[in-house]
This record gives sequence, structure tokens and C-alpha cells, in this order.
Amino acid sequence: MDQSALIERISTLSQLLLNNQQQLAGIQEVTAGLKQQLETAKQHNIEAEANGSSDAATRVIELQRETRILNHLIKQYEATIEVIMTKFRLQTVRGGVGPNSKAKAKYADEADRKLAAEQAANEELRQENIRLQAKLQESIQVMRLALLAYDDADPEGLAQATKTSLIHTVVTNE
Repeated sequence: MDQSALIERISTLSQLLLNNQQQLAGIQEVTAGLKQQLETAKQHNIEAEANGSSDAATRVIELQRETRILNHLIKQYEATIEVIMTKFRLQTVRGGVGPNSKAKAKYADEADRKLAAEQAANEELRQENIRLQAKLQESIQVMRLALLAYDDADPEGLAQATKTSLIHTVVTNE
């Protein structure tokens, strides 16, 4: 995954985290409201006990149960969000974000192997180029000697210079 896609993914997950935190704050407000209702119900319960009303007591018990359930749900929600974010952070640090991380790692390894093979081939070609340049220089030297011998108008000198050059080339190559 390239860096821009990773940054976009982190941004998206950060936005989701922010939305989840806002929802959590809303749930906490509802819980606070229910607690306040519970306190009010307790007051009514005290008054109802004094008056003998059982409807208020039933309402208080229901509110207490709802409060416990909501508190439990909030704790589960917070724990789930924390687990998700921890896993995401670990994957981000390792560089393996997304379902294709193994395939991407395999692709990167293959690309590295191909690069190494290309570099080795380039080195071989460079060595061959150096060898061919040396041969070319030798050939140019032979031609110069031949021209010098020809300019002197000495056909015997030309033949001798050519033989000497060729012997030198053969000995050098071996």
C-alpha cells in the first residue's frame, strides 16, 4: 500500500474513531439522564413508601436495571474500540495494512529479486563493454601501425608490422 493510501486509510479510521467517541459521549449523556431519573425515582420511591405506592418502586427497579445494562454496554463498546484501534496501530507500524499485505510483501520481494538480477546483468554487460573497448583500442593500434608502414611505402615493413601486431594481440588475449 502506498503512502497516500495509507494516510487516507488512517484518516478514515480516525474519523470513525471520532464518530464513535461522539456516539459514546451521547450514550454517556443518556446514562447521566437515566441516573438523574433514577435519583428522582428514588425520591419518589421514598415518598411512595411513605404513601404506600408500588408503581414508583417498580419504575425505580426498571431504571436501575436499564442503567446497569447501559453502563455494561458502554464498557463493552469502549473495550471494542480500543481493541480495534490497537490492532490498526500495530498493522500500521508493521506496514501491513489491509487484506492484501501478504500479496504486497510477495510482490515487493519479487521486485527486489528482479532488480538484483537486472543489476547482475548490467554488471556483466559493463564488463563485456570494457573488454570490447580494449579490443577496439588494439584494433586501432594495428591499423595505425599498418598506415605508418604503408606511408613509408615499404610493403615488407607493412607485412612485418601486421604480423607483430597480430602476435601481440594473440598473446595478450591468452
